[in-house]
Amino acid sequence: MSRKLRSRIIPIMLALPVLSLACMCLPLSELPFRQESNNPHETDHEESYQQPEYSEPDGPESNGPANTIPQSSSCTAWLADLQDQFLYPPETDEYATTYDEEILLVTYQINGSQITNPSYEKVPSDLQSYQDERKNHEALWQYFASLFPQNTWHDLVTFSVMTDGEDETLAAIERSWDDPDKWDLYIDIMDAADIYELTATLIHEYGHLLTLNSTQMDADASEPSCSTYYAGDGCSLHGSYLADYFNQFWPDIYDEWLDIQYIQNDDDYYDALDDFYWEYLDQFVTDYAATSPDEDIAESWTLFIIAP
Repeated sequence: MSRKLRSRIIPIMLALPVLSLACMCLPLSELPFRQESNNPHETDHEESYQQPEYSEPDGPESNGPANTIPQSSSCTAWLADLQDQFLYPPETDEYATTYDEEILLVTYQINGSQITNPSYEKVPSDLQSYQDERKNHEALWQYFASLFPQNTWHDLVTFSVMTDGEDETLAAIERSWDDPDKWDLYIDIMDAADIYELTATLIHEYGHLLTLNSTQMDADASEPSCSTYYAGDGCSLHGSYLADYFNQFWPDIYDEWLDIQYIQNDDDYYDALDDFYWEYLDQFVTDYAATSPDEDIAESWTLFIIAP
């Protein structure tokens, strides 16, 4: 990692509360997905992870469980693998099952650390098995809840299981329709079996929760009235994490980035965004970070957390 990239992460380390990843504060055996060992030197007392196991639904699109990763000898080694996956993601499968839009399967209310009161949507028959797998829904939620301190995600009100097919959106948080200061968490169950990608994505989404919540952002403010960075759905408050980050890293490139946002054609937009990323390659930790200042801080936050 270059000095310039490290310097982008330091303000986050100083400003944001330090995240306790489950594997940093718990025995490896307590991570909520079973892992399989390929270490021929593993002794009997070195157990594989044993807690709630994500099992692939037996639907027509199922290719069997894909959530097994090698047992690492230490959390540091596991995080090193996670960092490699984050910085150098695998190629997208051109034959992957995709849908034209996100399909909501079920929405749960968040009650403390538990999910309750499922509300089921009408779904295509090929997704019925994914909708019915309550055990997997619980495992995904408990994994999120085990990664982050509960008092930092109290603004989450619902957890939804959805899909837009394979290798598309893995997870997202969105402001609640009922209250813009509350948030909804979405996880794509068809993509969630990859523990590395799931972990990095959840850390990224948690970064949005830290930087866009009601203590950081005025969701009622209009763009013309915002004197700091306007994030599309609110104005970052003076002294907020995002405002300070923007002021340190974006003033010299913001106008060029802003011009790209007015490009109407999708292909032209993404081509221009790619050119923007390559022009300022040494200023971003990933290509996705160039999407916007709020994605930039979330990506930098993610790398700070998973870098051993």
